[in-house]
Amino acid sequence: MSTQDNSLHDIIKSYLATSPLPMHMPGHKRNAKFGDAPDLDITEVDMILHGEGQAALAEMCKMAAELYGAAQALPSVGGSTCAILAAVYATTRPGDSIIMARNCHKSVYHAAEICRLDVSYLLPEFCPTLGVATHVPAQAVEVAFAQSPNARLVVITSPTYEGIVSDIVAIARIVRRHEALLFVDSAHGAHFLGGDFSSNAIAQGADLAVVSLHKTLPALTPSAFLLCGERISVPNRVEIERAMGMFGTSSPSYPLLASMDNCIRLMTDRGAELLAKLEQNLHEFFQRVANMQNLALMPNDDPSKLVICGKSVPICGSKLMSLLLHEYNVELEMAGVHYALAMTTVADERETLIRFADALVEIDSLHFDQLTTPQFAAVTPTLPEVALPAWQARTCEGEVVPFDSAGGRISLEYAWAYPPGIPVLVPGEVVPLDFADEIEKLRVTGVRITTSSGSDYEIRVKS
Repeated sequence: MSTQDNSLHDIIKSYLATSPLPMHMPGHKRNAKFGDAPDLDITEVDMILHGEGQAALAEMCKMAAELYGAAQALPSVGGSTCAILAAVYATTRPGDSIIMARNCHKSVYHAAEICRLDVSYLLPEFCPTLGVATHVPAQAVEVAFAQSPNARLVVITSPTYEGIVSDIVAIARIVRRHEALLFVDSAHGAHFLGGDFSSNAIAQGADLAVVSLHKTLPALTPSAFLLCGERISVPNRVEIERAMGMFGTSSPSYPLLASMDNCIRLMTDRGAELLAKLEQNLHEFFQRVANMQNLALMPNDDPSKLVICGKSVPICGSKLMSLLLHEYNVELEMAGVHYALAMTTVADERETLIRFADALVEIDSLHFDQLTTPQFAAVTPTLPEVALPAWQARTCEGEVVPFDSAGGRISLEYAWAYPPGIPVLVPGEVVPLDFADEIEKLRVTGVRITTSSGSDYEIRVKS
């Protein structure tokens, strides 16, 4: 039987073809007079709760687990964020120690705050020229355990937004020796299924991983899966599934679930073919830009992530992003201090990448002088001075002060650039004395740092 038989999408379409009178949610009643109501947006009708739809969902999860080599795969219509919150909640208890990479997404920080965890940080390697966090050294994990021997959980990000991969095999070996669990945020690695792409985190020994289908595979935003490895016991899997219900909605989105089902079936049936085609198209892209004199592509571990920077003269990432949009109608994913990021997937046609390559070649030869910017090396991250755990900081009385008056005070807010949503400051940490100066350097390059309350010039600190 083809994996395209009895897909959730087709089951719902067959049900709707009978034109049932919808005396139930959702409120749009699939009535085109009231906006763009998705055809597949139905409630949990009997067919879904007890019939073919429920069987299709179970089959989707089974196929996803097989695709990624996991013992269990749990769908999330709340993105990787929901899955991260649930996994951390289910595998820790208040007061537990965890080790996490400093470049983790803000959802990991939120999970640690909600669960009242004692956090020790890992510092990834860092590229000061571009201001990019790279891989987490395995030895750093060993050192972290020496400082936090009772840690129950280690959380790292691999691949990073910019396509940098850590040595999961080596890190997993260390984590197992210390009888802890390894959780890898692989939100940007849903396409890591072989070929020129790394194998996924579960296949490399992680105990838990998240993959955001919508980021790098053809699925609707914010489709994701939480993957459990063999070391996660059946009782713990039940607890994780319960936590997914706590942090996720009780009104699941069937357009999203159908999209996820189609995506998993597609990659099961044709994944190798589609990834090979992407590799071929990227090879041609790299050939077309190989002779650029001023622009370059940062070497990384994921060829689908195109990190564009200056070859010998630094560029302003936000200027490149703006130029591509307004002169070439090309929208990039994000801009950093001295680079800009383009993401490619199996849904990109050959013509798409040729058009993008030609735009970069023309900019390289005709408009590079518009992109140059004064070079300044990003401050290499250091471990923060933590005065209070984040969960305790939120209970403190505070006042709002300008950034240039916050140095030496205890922050009661997060500060981050989004994307990628990695905090530069966490509640309970002492604001560095040079915080305002560093933020101003970033602002000049077009990178905006905002606080939890949405301000880019003031922050709430402890009274």
